[in-house]
Amino acid sequence: MQHRKYNRSVIVMVTLLFIVLVLSMIIGIKTISYARYNPMNLTGIFSEEKMEILAYDRDESIVTYDDEFIYIDCAELKRQCPEIVNEEKDIYFSVGGYYKFPGMGGGSDIGWVNAQTIADNDGIIKTEKYSGIDFWNRIIMWL
Repeated sequence: MQHRKYNRSVIVMVTLLFIVLVLSMIIGIKTISYARYNPMNLTGIFSEEKMEILAYDRDESIVTYDDEFIYIDCAELKRQCPEIVNEEKDIYFSVGGYYKFPGMGGGSDIGWVNAQTIADNDGIIKTEKYSGIDFWNRIIMWL
């Protein structure tokens, strides 16, 4: 077999063309894309027993949160969602999050409380908040 050298100018031109193409695609996508992400100011209250959403808290009357904890007003929760006292398994609270496209979101933080704790309490209880944002969610938010 015969060996011949590659033409360096062709390799340089193809490499530069490839780099320009990739940069053009990134700039084009970012130009026409929605905002990086929009915050979702919505709390979902989910029943592990029924496997369904019991309520949404849009005005923070039931659930508030900070960087570390989720605070649940048990009296208000029982007032707005009286069937919660009949639950036997954990109640999950999904707070915050983001959406990239309208109707498609993720990255919310979660916390859970035993349903009996809610039934027995009429004050405000707090639970640790666990982040739902992982490596792939951060890439989607960046795009």
